[in-house]
Amino acid sequence: MGDWTARAEVLADTSELGYEAAAIVGRCRATGLDSRSFRAVISATLVLGAHPMAAGGDPWGKDRDLVCAILDLLDEVAAKWDAHTKLCTAAAKPASPGPHPGGQR
Repeated sequence: MGDWTARAEVLADTSELGYEAAAIVGRCRATGLDSRSFRAVISATLVLGAHPMAAGGDPWGKDRDLVCAILDLLDEVAAKWDAHTKLCTAAAKPASPGPHPGGQR
């Protein structure tokens, strides 16, 4: 049981992803983008447990850099979700019965 719990706790910790999302928001703000254009990233930052408006950063030099950062964040969230799904599926499987102590029946 401890192994499942430890793995679940690691998956439940989204603080690193939240900080990454907040950094993206900070750089968007530094670039002067209209907040409506990156509101999905703001929402993701909040869901991941970070404060999006507390972050600062350098302006985005190129649109491509911003898009790549968002796609990288999306990949990381998807990987965490995939690991969560696999853990839940594995935990839901019934334990296979071991050998019967009195021999076969």
